[in-house]
Amino acid sequence: FYRRLDDVRDDYFDALIVTGAPVETLDFDQVAYWDELKEIYEWSKSHCFRRLGICWGAQALMKLAYDVPKFTMDDKLFGVFRHNLAPDAGRLLHGFTQEFPMPVSRYTMNMKSDIDAAGLRVLAESDEVGIGMVRCETTQDLFVLNHLEYDAQTLAAEYERDAKEGLDTK
Repeated sequence: FYRRLDDVRDDYFDALIVTGAPVETLDFDQVAYWDELKEIYEWSKSHCFRRLGICWGAQALMKLAYDVPKFTMDDKLFGVFRHNLAPDAGRLLHGFTQEFPMPVSRYTMNMKSDIDAAGLRVLAESDEVGIGMVRCETTQDLFVLNHLEYDAQTLAAEYERDAKEGLDTK
């Protein structure tokens, strides 16, 4: 059901969702479709009510909207880690417990200081793996750096994929 921007340019949507991609260790400018994503992001400002970024998609949207850099880590963050919900996380996360598990699978991270400097609000954070979820209070755009969408088998499948490619996933 994929369509190009030119096919929907005059349409309006509830949300733009930018998901992860196996390009996270590349600089944004090295991603083959970066210029196209920049164009889509600009279009979304007037044609999408909200934006949701997941994993690399969250980092890409934070880079485009707020110039928040990402940093490559020596080792991949991989596993299920406890995250703490901000005390006043708001209605979006109503029903979440104060502490909750979230799957993590990434080679890059964002610094809390850069997120704070951009005026974004951290909604969930882990003592072990850092920022998990961020929101813009003005636009209500949401950036989920980890994987609430993963089911019980997804991390195992990623581990097997990485192992077959010779990657050292711990």
